[in-house]
Amino acid sequence: MAKKGVTRGTTPNLIFRVPFKVTSIVELLGTFTQSGKIIEGMERHLADVEVNEEKNSVCIRLTEDETLALDPDKDLVYDMKVLLNSGDVVASRKIYMEVYDTQNATKMGAL
Repeated sequence: MAKKGVTRGTTPNLIFRVPFKVTSIVELLGTFTQSGKIIEGMERHLADVEVNEEKNSVCIRLTEDETLALDPDKDLVYDMKVLLNSGDVVASRKIYMEVYDTQNATKMGAL
C-alpha cells in the first residue's frame, strides 16, 4: 500500500519484487483503489507492465494523467494477483513495492 506516496502530476514507476521467478507469470491483474473504490481505467494486465528477469521484478509506469486523477489526501492501494505457470495464484501480500520518481530518477521510498 502506498500511503500518500505518489505525487500528483508525476510519472512514477511502481516496482514490485516478487518471491518467485518473474518469468513464471502467465497472467497478471492489478487494480488501484482509493477509499475502497477501484479507480477505473488504471487496471493493469501482463501486457501493460515491464517484466525484469534480472531484478525479478514487475514495473508499472503511471502516466501524468493517472496521477492527476488521484486524490492526494487518500491512501493509494495497489492490489496485484498473478497466475503462475505452476497453476498457483499469488496475491500482493507477498509482493514488495518500491516507488521511483522517473523525473528525478531517484528512489522516493520503499513501502
